[in-house]
Amino acid sequence: ITEKIEAIQGAFYVVNDDDPTNRIIEMKSAYAYHKKKYMNAGFRFAEGLVGQAAVEKDYILRTEIPEDYVTVTSGILGDKKPTAILITPLITDEKVYGVVEFAGFHRFTDSQIKFVKEISLILARTIFNIKVNERTRKLLEESQKMSNELQEQQEVLRQNAEEMAATQEELKRTNQRLEDQIEEVNRTQNRMQLLLENASEVIAIYEKEGIIRYISPSVEKILGYSQNDLIGINDKVHVNLDSVGNFEYMFEKVLENPFETVMVQYEYIKKDGEAIWLEATATNLLSDPAIQGIIVNSRDITERRRAEREERMRSKMQALSENSPDLITRFTTEGEVFYINPMIEVYTGFQPGDILNKNIRELDIEEDIKENWINLLNEVASQNEKIEKEMDFPSIIGNRVMQVNAIPEYDDEKILESILMVSHDITERKLIEIEIQSKNRKITESINYAKRIQGAILPNNAVIRQILPDSFILYKARDVVSGDFPWFINVGDIIYFAAVDCTGHGVPGALISLIGYFLLNDIVKGRKVSDPGEILDQLDKGVTKTLRQDSANATTKDGMDIALCRIDLQNSKVSYAGAHRPLYYVSKGELTEIKGDKFPIGGGIYKNQTKFRSTTIEVGKGDSIYFCSDGFPDQFGGPDNRKFGPKRLREALVKYHKKSMAEIYHNLNQDWTEWKGDQKQIDDVLLIGVRF
Repeated sequence: ITEKIEAIQGAFYVVNDDDPTNRIIEMKSAYAYHKKKYMNAGFRFAEGLVGQAAVEKDYILRTEIPEDYVTVTSGILGDKKPTAILITPLITDEKVYGVVEFAGFHRFTDSQIKFVKEISLILARTIFNIKVNERTRKLLEESQKMSNELQEQQEVLRQNAEEMAATQEELKRTNQRLEDQIEEVNRTQNRMQLLLENASEVIAIYEKEGIIRYISPSVEKILGYSQNDLIGINDKVHVNLDSVGNFEYMFEKVLENPFETVMVQYEYIKKDGEAIWLEATATNLLSDPAIQGIIVNSRDITERRRAEREERMRSKMQALSENSPDLITRFTTEGEVFYINPMIEVYTGFQPGDILNKNIRELDIEEDIKENWINLLNEVASQNEKIEKEMDFPSIIGNRVMQVNAIPEYDDEKILESILMVSHDITERKLIEIEIQSKNRKITESINYAKRIQGAILPNNAVIRQILPDSFILYKARDVVSGDFPWFINVGDIIYFAAVDCTGHGVPGALISLIGYFLLNDIVKGRKVSDPGEILDQLDKGVTKTLRQDSANATTKDGMDIALCRIDLQNSKVSYAGAHRPLYYVSKGELTEIKGDKFPIGGGIYKNQTKFRSTTIEVGKGDSIYFCSDGFPDQFGGPDNRKFGPKRLREALVKYHKKSMAEIYHNLNQDWTEWKGDQKQIDDVLLIGVRF
């Protein structure tokens, strides 16, 4: 045994119980003891480590060796004291028959200790059998002696023979019991191994520093790690960062309070990466010589936590349902009501108890309600999806309108189990909607009438082409009426043509556009102003005065941007002035941009604002001019949802310059429409083109 467990010394003791009042544990054999004085060692129960192990009936593992303990002498080692002592009592039938003692230079492993403990049981049984046999032998000798002495007393001899037979039978029964006990121990060990492998818990023994010394085989089934994966490491590395605090607290608490059991919960990462919740119970057994560690029992509580969370949610939902202003009902697939909240009393006067556990057709409520409920249940059952509908709901508080959501509910096998019906009273909302629809209809009718008025005032392509046959107006109002408008007037041989972009769009923009339209007519026709720059100066003054923007307490900043051209067809000249808007001039495939002034018409007095300047260009046959509001280049779209941009517009004008104006109109309209795609139009669009 000494060599098997890699010890360097060993001793074998047997209990001498010849004198029951003074039992002595005597050394019978030794291994590697160098002094004969040790060979006659003997101990009483509770005397020394040997006697302590015998009286406690448990093994002793010591790593702190007393100074006067045995030493090992050799030429190489000299006199060297062992570093570990293992003393194991030999016990069977709860009785100590001897002790084995081993000393070594290293700490004995769990497997070595387990080996000694198992062999100790066999040794104890062997000593027991020897003693029984010795006693039997003595009895036989005494029997023989008595037979010789009492041959004449046959009756006594017969009685002795019967007693001997009974003794032998008892011995046989004793041996049978020993065999049964051995078999039971083997079965117990097998059961223990199976239990550890298939246990629903992981049992681990930790060192004081948190290192795992032992972990049960069930760890592989529960956590996916093998025993070798975890033994010898601190498995804090597998604990979710959010739970490390709980894990560390468990060890701190059991070390501070050795007699308390600590229970914590933390999230643990399995070998396959799945996160589960463990509930761990820690017990400090560092002082227990058999354990000398912290035992932690861990069980998987992931499903329990999920069930608890679902139960909390159900409780919250129940509370919300009970206090909800909506009428909430649950039906079985057969139409039986198995839940309804207290709101049923508000609408029908019935208590929930009057409705529960009854089929819809058995309820004493309005027939229209029952029919609507039945139709909804059938629709959900046939379509297996949520149904939303509005339904009339006659009630004791008057006819109501309900927005009903009928929601299917399934069991674990995805089979329709019940139907939840939530009815929200939208009566007031419906009344408001009806009122809003009426007002919207009146507003829409007014705006459409305004559109007809605006369309009647503003020029169109047909009118302009009578004077400028090779021209187009690309016009797209964002709303029904527009804040962008083309302005066109013919005074003698001179044509005035403008693209005007008023502040805003829709009705506000349209109102500003009318102000601009009539002011421009008055300036050119009434006041006989002909220079484009001066026309814009007069327009700026007119807008400012009309909207009262020249006073200190002005409340509006509205105005307009404009590109204005004076076209002299006889002299082939175009004079241009602009407020924030440019003129594009294309001649022989080259594009020239003439920028407008960087201040608007109206809107108040701007810093560094001067008079609008005019620019005159000479045009030849085939040349063309283009001017527009900012709605065309500012439109978002394209693959990256960006603006169309002035650069892309200029490139298109150059690209299409050889085509007819009708084709250019079509191509520009197509390019802009494709760029916009499914995006919303952000502003009114106005683009004018003229070819000479």
